Amino acid sequence: MTSEGVSESLPKYNTMEVIPESLSTPMTPEVAPKTLLMFNVMAATPEFHVIAAAPELAPGHLTATPEGKKVIQEMNAQSPSTATIFPTSTVIITSSAEFQTSTRTKPVVIRNLTVSEITTSSVFLKWDEPVENRSFFKLQWTGYDSNEILTNHTTTSNTSYNITGLTAGVNYTFNITAVAADNVTEGQPIRISVYTKPDVIMNLTVDNITTSSVSLNWTKPNGQSSHYRVEYENINVTINETTEKTFITINNLIPGSQYTFKVFTVAADNVTEGRSDQISHYTKPDVIRNIIVSDITTSSVFLKWDEPIGNRSFFKLHWTGYESNEILTNHTTTSNTSYNITGLTAGVNYTFNITAVAADNVTEGRSDQISHYTKPDEIKILKVSNITTSSVFLTWEEPLGKRSFFRVQWTDEQTFNNTTTSNTSYNITGLTAGVNYTFNITVVASDNMTEGQPIRISVYTKPDVIMNLTVDNITTSSVSLNWTKPNGQSSHYRVEYEDINVTINESTEKTFITINNLIPGSQYTFKVFTVAADNVTEGRSDQISHYTKPDEIKILKVSNITTSSVFLTWEEPLGKRSFFRVQWTDEQTFNNTTTSNTSYNITELTAGVNYTFNITAVAADNVTEGQPIRISVYTKPDVIMNLRVDNITTSSVSLNWTKPNGQSSHYRVEYENINVTINETTEKTFITINNLIPGSQYTFKVFTVAADNVTEGRSDQISRYTKPDEIKILKVSNITTSSVFLTWEEPLGKRSFFRVQWTDEQTFNNTTTSNTSYNITELTAGVNYTFNITAVAADNMTEGQPIRISVYTKPDVIMNLTVDNITTSSVSLNWTKPNGQSSHYRVEYENINVTINETTEKTFITINNLIPGSQYTFKVFTVAADNVTEGRSDQISCYTKPDVIRNLIVSDITTSSVFLKWDEPIGNRSFFKLHWTGYESNEILTNHTTTSNISYNITGLTAGVNYTFNITAVAADNVTEGQPIRISVYTKPDVIMNLTVDNITTSSVSLNWTKPNGQSSHYRVEYENINVTINETTEKTFITINNLIPGSQYTFKVFTVAADNVTEGRSDQISHYTKPDEIKILKVSNITTSSVFLTWEEPLGKRSFFRVQWTDEQTFNNTTTSNTSYNITGLTAGVNYTFNITAVAADNVTEGQPIRISVYTNPDVIMNLRVDNITTSSVSLNWTKPNGQSSHYRVEYENINVTINETTEKTFITINNLIPGSQYTFKVFTVAADNVTEGRSDQISHYTKPDVIRNIIVSDITTSSVFLKWDEPIGNRSFFKLNWTGYKTNEILTNHTTTSNTSYNITGLTAGVNYTFNITAVAADNVTEGQSIRISVYTKPDVIMNLRVDNITTSSVSLNWTKPNGQSSHYRVEYENINVTINETTEKTFITINNLIPGSQYTFKVFTVAADNVTEGRSVQISCYTSNLDKTGMFVGIALGVLCILITITLILFFYSRRKTKEKCSEIPFHAIR
Repeated sequence: MTSEGVSESLPKYNTMEVIPESLSTPMTPEVAPKTLLMFNVMAATPEFHVIAAAPELAPGHLTATPEGKKVIQEMNAQSPSTATIFPTSTVIITSSAEFQTSTRTKPVVIRNLTVSEITTSSVFLKWDEPVENRSFFKLQWTGYDSNEILTNHTTTSNTSYNITGLTAGVNYTFNITAVAADNVTEGQPIRISVYTKPDVIMNLTVDNITTSSVSLNWTKPNGQSSHYRVEYENINVTINETTEKTFITINNLIPGSQYTFKVFTVAADNVTEGRSDQISHYTKPDVIRNIIVSDITTSSVFLKWDEPIGNRSFFKLHWTGYESNEILTNHTTTSNTSYNITGLTAGVNYTFNITAVAADNVTEGRSDQISHYTKPDEIKILKVSNITTSSVFLTWEEPLGKRSFFRVQWTDEQTFNNTTTSNTSYNITGLTAGVNYTFNITVVASDNMTEGQPIRISVYTKPDVIMNLTVDNITTSSVSLNWTKPNGQSSHYRVEYEDINVTINESTEKTFITINNLIPGSQYTFKVFTVAADNVTEGRSDQISHYTKPDEIKILKVSNITTSSVFLTWEEPLGKRSFFRVQWTDEQTFNNTTTSNTSYNITELTAGVNYTFNITAVAADNVTEGQPIRISVYTKPDVIMNLRVDNITTSSVSLNWTKPNGQSSHYRVEYENINVTINETTEKTFITINNLIPGSQYTFKVFTVAADNVTEGRSDQISRYTKPDEIKILKVSNITTSSVFLTWEEPLGKRSFFRVQWTDEQTFNNTTTSNTSYNITELTAGVNYTFNITAVAADNMTEGQPIRISVYTKPDVIMNLTVDNITTSSVSLNWTKPNGQSSHYRVEYENINVTINETTEKTFITINNLIPGSQYTFKVFTVAADNVTEGRSDQISCYTKPDVIRNLIVSDITTSSVFLKWDEPIGNRSFFKLHWTGYESNEILTNHTTTSNISYNITGLTAGVNYTFNITAVAADNVTEGQPIRISVYTKPDVIMNLTVDNITTSSVSLNWTKPNGQSSHYRVEYENINVTINETTEKTFITINNLIPGSQYTFKVFTVAADNVTEGRSDQISHYTKPDEIKILKVSNITTSSVFLTWEEPLGKRSFFRVQWTDEQTFNNTTTSNTSYNITGLTAGVNYTFNITAVAADNVTEGQPIRISVYTNPDVIMNLRVDNITTSSVSLNWTKPNGQSSHYRVEYENINVTINETTEKTFITINNLIPGSQYTFKVFTVAADNVTEGRSDQISHYTKPDVIRNIIVSDITTSSVFLKWDEPIGNRSFFKLNWTGYKTNEILTNHTTTSNTSYNITGLTAGVNYTFNITAVAADNVTEGQSIRISVYTKPDVIMNLRVDNITTSSVSLNWTKPNGQSSHYRVEYENINVTINETTEKTFITINNLIPGSQYTFKVFTVAADNVTEGRSVQISCYTSNLDKTGMFVGIALGVLCILITITLILFFYSRRKTKEKCSEIPFHAIR
């Protein structure tokens, strides 16, 4: 042989086939229609493997042929050096005239393999053509996706190929090999590795946007990736951040700025990146700072604030107020940091929100807000009306302007109450009766803080009426009154009543009183009034009417007592009465009635009961009763019931009765015996009377006796006979099978007739006779009868003691005598039991002329030691139980059986016939009877025939059946048969049918088949296991083969074996795989919200691949893998998945036992976590349920350095017991239903509200300042915010400040104004505020100015002055008149003082009074004289006036000089006298 294309001639052959190197593929006649020759030339030794297929062979049967061997010999002779010249050669036998060999060298390796156009799912490969020849290129590529091997291959004739269907982000290794034209020979492969581009991320979103950070979230892309690169610009600098997670938070951003974020997926080589996905968003603008409210009017507010940090486009202003049911709301925008809001409504609380807005006109920063009120007006004229014990109705006029509501306050100097109302009237209820209340009405602005000047009035409520007025301790001449203290207050009580038309009053400070000296039986009405502490005001009276008790009844009598009634009479009591109340009781029931008479018949009483009767006189009110009179008496007992007699003897009688209705103590029994009356007593309802005369009639009377042992009821009576005496000497005669004759002697005493009774213990019969003998007939034969004879008294009922005798009737003859179980030497006799009864049987027969007797108690007997074939006559007699009496005999004759045959032989056995042969039996016989039987399933196969010969061929038998053949000699009577001889033999069994396999396990296979035709004993199963032939047997049509190798193929042969354990039928066979072994140690790792990575150990034995199945009980998924690991993706977060891994055998059908594991995917992170309902000690968290499923949530936070965990099934929770004013960070974890698996947490931080400050104190009040001091609140705080508001006419005076101290001196206030101060603790975030504490106080009013006197008359002086700075309610003018200090008030700046003494000097002091009517400013005073009645007086007055002026000037100069000396700055006005 030479190189390719060179050939040498060989002999011709008819078949053409190209043969591969492998010999494992079986060849069939379809591919080799005539003769197929295959051989392979090996490298070391020229060894040829030849297989020839002849066309006459069945498919699948290949064999070697001599022709094939000859070809090989010729080839070896012509080319002995083939193996050494060509290491690998393929021989081709063709149908042409020559035989040739082709030799192909391996192609050279390809060159310059390059990769281009890499995408997420494809790679373009290109290479240079190899130097040598090639047929095509084989391409193989392998990658790893998680723990799954991604492998594939293809072929191409080109020097480039675009590989598609790849997984993104995977490192693929590509092998390219040139293949020769034989499609087998391959060159050296060339290899290159490259990553596909990672896929683009999905669902890029932005959340948790703050002023300086943005959180990005996205979904993991398809395919593989190492990490992610996030790119963005910040202050013109490109910044890159990386993360391995699908989320990232970008920090240190500028508030209110726009950012574009690009997210790239990066492959594991840290170089290859996928296409980016991007999103743009603004950070939130920062919150504005230092918002200030100024220039507040009734319709406008001026707002000013500082520019926020960072960028912003403009500010959004929104304000809201509420007037009645109308919402006053508006909004605007501005680019400035101040704005004057106009068009507001007076007295309304407005909340102003200012928010910085980014340039996208959407993103807003956190709002800052401030609330303020416009100024309200004041109240006018308070009136009181409709005063009751618990309410006062107040009305007043509506103040000018707007207001929110009125605060109504009232006090009784012990309790202080307040309420609010929107009306100009209010009905104050719930007051205490009889109390002096002071009422204050104040108008309140809508801030619930600003209050107007209160108006005050005092009034008493009316005392309340007493409660629960009752009368007790009523006698014939006195009544005690009791009552409950009324609600409210009172001083004492007045009791009013009339006695003999005279009104009488009595008083008491207690809640009870006793009224004496009243008239018995008279009605009185008592009125009780509550008197207030002023001893004048009385409440409404409560009254009660009552009678005094009537007098006691005298002399009560009882008559006409029956079992159910008593007649009572009595005398009339002294005094008045309306009627009598009659009451009676038996200590269990209580009854009463009334009557106007002095007698009464009481009926429907219970017999024999002790009744107590009470008679009471009742006054006209039908209630008041006098002292009762009492008497007790028994009713007569009732007659007994159901009197009966039992246990009668010849000398005694027992009486029984039912207890009578009513009650009783005992019973008396009366009867006569020998003309003597006898009495006996008993407490029971029965008694036995003894010592009576036999056979005599007695009458018994029973009386019921009451508990007093005197009162007796009506008697009941009964009559009875005593029993007669016993019969003596009973005799029996004339006994037959059906009759007996009885005789006896007359008994002592009396009798009417005799009762004759007889029984055989099963039937009972009786008759009567007056004679002393009786013939009883119609008896049963052979029965033992018992006869009783009894004497009966004249009442035909009472019987004496019976006499008894027993005797047998004669037995009857047997019936139905038969013979069976005849043998050669014995006969069995059977008969039917005769009528009647018997003890046993006697059998009589002759044997060899000798009479023989045998006995038996049964109805059968076997007679032995007889002569075979002889005739016998047997007589059977019935014997009674006394072993003496015999009945008439019955007889029968029969033959014994002939002898058995001998030496039975079987030959010529087939599946359907058997040949039988035997010897002649000893003795005589007529012919032979043949019978054969076999069993097939539950069917009996039987047949029979007769023959006179001593051999017979039996045909038509069933295969595999064990037949039993019986041969019997028959006697000359053609009836009696000898003992058969028996032989058993099997026919040959058949082959089994329908061989199947089921119940396949890893180490066992269950075979099933259909039972073959015919019979069989068991089955032998043959198979090979590890090259060892194994045999197993079974009697069933199924068997389980154990100890097999998992996942292996076995061929099982089943043979049918006959019952002799030797004969076998033809085998049937079947092939099957055992189940692969169960996977061991299934582990779960790398659990995420959407994937689970499974690993497991290789099972024992063999397997082809693994089937992976998973389910969440709603959806079912599966896949296959050849590896022992698999990454399952696309799962739902927080769901319990069950994973099944099953090994599959090489037939791709047989599966092993699955291994199962259940695991929860990680729950997803919650969304939209927020805080609301913040208090000083609690925070309410709310969030949105995460994607997927979850069981509950775990909230983690620290409190006093202790980590605390709380759980909830809801998407909200309230955290309690927190420290006021403290910052807390709350982490919320989603927990799966296994209570173990938790998702990634989301967290939020917030401050609790600071606690309210305590014990605020006001001191150092001046006209323009107030000093406030308070205690530190519980918990933490950063600083305090102080707000104060006052009202000056129509102007609201408001301001605020902050301080870190617990005290503050507020200055710049207006004199005489009621200021409300609010102090609030603020947390360290400068936003969270606690509950405000509030206190109101007036500044001192300022001193009046320009006090002067004019219009002086002889009795009056007019004063005028200028209103002081600040606010005031009115003015108080103080002066003395006749050594009495007099005060007058005025709301005006002038007043006229009247009723002065002419020509007298007065000094008037004027004080400014604040609206609380308490706070007063410093006074200013002036002195002057009233005019005299004449001119002299006038001149004197003028002189005095001039003198006063001079003194004043002198004083002014004096103080001025002192001021200059002391360098004081204050100036003393001429009208200010200090």
